[in-house]
Amino acid sequence: SKDKILINLDKSYNIFDKCYEVVKKTNTLKQVVIKGRKTLNQVQQEFGEYLDKVCFMPIITISNTEKNDMVESYLQNDQPPLAIEFIVPENSNLTLDKYFQEIQKRGTNVWVNALWASLCDGYDDEKAALDISIYDWYIKNNVNIIQTDRPKILLEYLRSKGLHH
Repeated sequence: SKDKILINLDKSYNIFDKCYEVVKKTNTLKQVVIKGRKTLNQVQQEFGEYLDKVCFMPIITISNTEKNDMVESYLQNDQPPLAIEFIVPENSNLTLDKYFQEIQKRGTNVWVNALWASLCDGYDDEKAALDISIYDWYIKNNVNIIQTDRPKILLEYLRSKGLHH
């Protein structure tokens, strides 16, 4: 994985000291993403010594398109996150394109996880395996980072639309 991918240390917030030693030894610090459902204040207090060494990405459940206070605090920080992972509850039927586009204009990527329907308004990898146009939801809503268990079909689809090279 060295110099090839982002390394998502999912659910490692509480054991990050140990993980940090491993990524230091493997010289992959610049590739590490640690995520959490924490406010900016909590992250700075609990994780502050690492914030200039690895990328912290907040996970935020979105329930409407109004600006979320937690999102805004991260975007206004001196070092806004590389990305914010948004959880879009199933059957929420939210139109997020302008909201996500505004976040990207401010320098932060929008990450949505396609693994389970409960994370992406029901537009998940399993449905995409049966109907590839399911991934249009991500394109329509300006999601620019998609976590998937089906990278081959997603990449082929994005390339067919001229959205990945």
